[in-house]
Amino acid sequence: MLIATMIGMLSYGIYLDVLSAQLAPQKVFSEVAGGCRILTVDHSERKNGPNKIFDRYTYDFSEVANGDKFQSITEEIRRDRANLDVPTPGSFTVGQNVTCWQPAGVEGVPSLERFYTCGNPECVRVLSPYDQHAYLQTVGFYLTIFGAVAGVIGITATAVLVYFYRACKQEQMQSKIYVEPENKKGYGVFV
Repeated sequence: MLIATMIGMLSYGIYLDVLSAQLAPQKVFSEVAGGCRILTVDHSERKNGPNKIFDRYTYDFSEVANGDKFQSITEEIRRDRANLDVPTPGSFTVGQNVTCWQPAGVEGVPSLERFYTCGNPECVRVLSPYDQHAYLQTVGFYLTIFGAVAGVIGITATAVLVYFYRACKQEQMQSKIYVEPENKKGYGVFV
């Protein structure tokens, strides 16, 4: 079981590590000239148990230079436990001019979507690709580390089990002593 966990964690962790190196945001995204303007802010909340409430924000925005309109990915912010009734504000407000990013053309959008979440077909973003990259890079690192640890524990546990199994079998074989029959006509027995 631990070895299967190791294989899963290691393979996905290494996959994320490789993608984070290949698709670093400074390589595959560039800032949109003139930035973007937030047009609308859509707010909802998600409850995950009695003390976990998340505010979810989706932003409609346009490029300032040419007016193209886009929708962002959903930003999710956990509320403070002391103020569960008070929504946590989103990163942006209506009318705000913000920095936004577009694919640099090095990788196509389908390639970017293996690692980054795009809120629109062109993958123009107002939420920083650097934040998502850092998060996924950290996840990949820890999956790799925990996968290796699970593997070492699993292999060690398997080796210990095999050792004790063989030791018990050998002890059972040695405890069976052959006794010669008294009259030489009968059969000997193992005691």
